Amino acid sequence: MSVSNKFLYTLEIRSTKLFPIIIALLYICNVTCSYFGYELEILAMIGGMSLLPLAKLYLDSFTYKLCTHHRVFIYYIFLHNLISSIDMYTNYTLIDDRRLFSLHLILFGIFTILYIILKRRYDFSIKNSSNIPSRCC
Repeated sequence: MSVSNKFLYTLEIRSTKLFPIIIALLYICNVTCSYFGYELEILAMIGGMSLLPLAKLYLDSFTYKLCTHHRVFIYYIFLHNLISSIDMYTNYTLIDDRRLFSLHLILFGIFTILYIILKRRYDFSIKNSSNIPSRCC
């Protein structure tokens, strides 16, 4: 494998790991700013994502054999998109903006805690076993 191919392979793996985290942070920043009345279109333009690129990130995480804790934020992005789509298209008026904002914050907290738990479990298992691939983290 040539040097440029190794670099591109490494760049692809790192982007597959980092893009879901960056997108999830942009989503939560957008929801927070929107709740407080600051509509920042740039956050929606940079971090907005449809389901097809999300599906590609999900498939890439299996292709490159990444650990489960790297997929946690992909699950969060999917759930965030699902809740936002239901809120936008059904015009469900029983839930107000405050409750929707709280729901997004609670989900972000749950998925962040789940990421930390899975990451710590993986770090503990890698200390006790030497046959786990090192490219995961």
